[in-house]
Amino acid sequence: MIVVALTILVLIPCLVGLQESTLKYLSRSLASGKSPRTETAKSVLGIILLHTVEVIAFGIAFHLLVNLAGIGELSGNFHGELKDCIYYSFVNFTTLGSGELTPYGPIRFLTGIEALTGFVFITWSASFLYKQTTYTSES
Repeated sequence: MIVVALTILVLIPCLVGLQESTLKYLSRSLASGKSPRTETAKSVLGIILLHTVEVIAFGIAFHLLVNLAGIGELSGNFHGELKDCIYYSFVNFTTLGSGELTPYGPIRFLTGIEALTGFVFITWSASFLYKQTTYTSES
């Protein structure tokens, strides 16, 4: 139950807010009238940084749940370190699903939610870039 509560009440709303505010900021930057290529490159780098922060947030959640709360476990090439949890998070967020690490117990819920969230956020970011660069190039 703590996994569901952590995910629904804390993690997802915070990350949706972060995604939305970052894309709004990047939108204003693209509309600034500066070089469209430069602003698009800044936006792409900003989005990569944004998704990295989101992945790290999920990775910290996995680390806390597995190592501190003892809620579920990751098996495979897992040594209990934060970097392992962040790697696992990158695999989930990007829906790569390499299978190197396997979740057991309640953290499977967070694994599925992260894959869905990553898919939606990456799609949202791609749509944003498409819309902004199409609009900017037409101006």
